[in-house]
Amino acid sequence: MKLEKTDRILKQFSSNIEKGKGIGSDPNLKSFYHYGEVYGDIDENDKVKHAILLNIFDSRVFTERTKMAVLSRAINVEECKSDIKDIFNELHDKEIPYVNIHTEHEEFFEKQDFVHTVYRKKYEFNFDAIKDKKIPISGKVKCGYWSDLIIQNGAAQLYEVPLHSNIERNTMNRPYWWWNLVQRIHPNRKLAVFFGKIGLPQSYMFFRQKGDTIVVEEMFATSGEGLQSLLGYLAQIGTPQTKYRIFMPVESRLEDFFSEEEELSIEVIPHLMSRIIDFEKILSFMTPIYQKSFVVEVTDDNICPWNNNKWKVDFDDKKVKVIKTTEKPDYSGSISAWTKVLIGELSLEKAIKYGEIRGKKHPDNDFVKGTISFYENY
Repeated sequence: MKLEKTDRILKQFSSNIEKGKGIGSDPNLKSFYHYGEVYGDIDENDKVKHAILLNIFDSRVFTERTKMAVLSRAINVEECKSDIKDIFNELHDKEIPYVNIHTEHEEFFEKQDFVHTVYRKKYEFNFDAIKDKKIPISGKVKCGYWSDLIIQNGAAQLYEVPLHSNIERNTMNRPYWWWNLVQRIHPNRKLAVFFGKIGLPQSYMFFRQKGDTIVVEEMFATSGEGLQSLLGYLAQIGTPQTKYRIFMPVESRLEDFFSEEEELSIEVIPHLMSRIIDFEKILSFMTPIYQKSFVVEVTDDNICPWNNNKWKVDFDDKKVKVIKTTEKPDYSGSISAWTKVLIGELSLEKAIKYGEIRGKKHPDNDFVKGTISFYENY
C-alpha cells in the first residue's frame, strides 16, 4: 500500500541503507524521497516492515516521449512482493509503460520479470596509451564545474542532441534538479567541454580523480574531433603514473581512436534491469525494420495480466498501430523475453535462436535496436 511520506519513514530508509539492508546510497536519498512515492507496510509499533521508493521521470523511447518509473530505494526488499504488485497496478492506471531498477537483488527482481536491458562499456588504460594525444588547434577545452554557466550551457546543448533524435531506446530526460543533485553528491566532479573553431560545443565529459586514477563517468561527442579533443585533454592533465577508466555506451567505438587496441581493457558490464508494464504501449513505440504486418503474443505475465494477449502490429501512414487480435501469432514469448527484445539489447532473431521467443528461425522482420547515450545512477 502507499505510505504517507514522513520524516520517520525517511529516517528508517536511511538507517536500513546504512546497515546494508536496503538498495541505493544515502547521500541522494532525500531528493529521491522528496520527489517520489513510498509503498510498503508498517507494524503495530509504527515501524516500517518493508518499503519501496518509486520515482517517475520523463524518458525517450524512440520517437516517443513518455514517462518511466524507477524503483530507486527499498527496505527489506525480499518482503516487497505485494508492494511490487501495487506499484505495477498504479503505473498501469497512470499509463506509465515501463520501470527500471539497478542490478542489486537480481534474484528477487527476476521473479518479478525484470531482466537486464542496459549495459555499459568500460575502458581502462594507462597513460602511455594516450600520451601522444593532442587537443586540435582549431578549438579549445574549457574545464570547471557544473556551476560554471558557460561550461554548463555547452554540456546542456550537447545533451539535448540525442534526445531530439528517433534512436534513443530507454533514455531518461534529466530534470534540472537531477543535474544539481549529482553535482551536490559529487562536488569534486569536473566537467570539461570542447568548443570547436566557431565556438560551438562538440563534446563534453564528467570526470573525477581518485588517487592516480581518472574516472570519466560520462563522455559524449557529436564528432570524431570532439572525442579526440577530450582524449587529448585527458593526456594533458595526466602523468606517467595516471590510469584511466572511461564509461561509454555499448555501441561506442572509442577503441578506434587508439593505435594499439591491445593497450585497452574493454569490458561490457550490466547497468540496469527493466520490466515492461504496458506491452501494447511499448510495442507501439517500436520501429520495425520492414513495414509488414505481423502478430506477437505475450504469455505467462502473472503480475500484469493485461499484457497476456495476441497483438497485431500494423501500419497507418507509416506509423505503427497495435491492436488486439485473435490471429495466430508469428512470434510468442514471456514478458521478460519481450522486455529484452523491445527495450533491451536482444534482437528478435537472437531471441528465437536462444529459445527466448518462439517463431520462425529466420524472422522476416525485426525491431530497430537504437541506442542509450546516457546512463543514470538512480
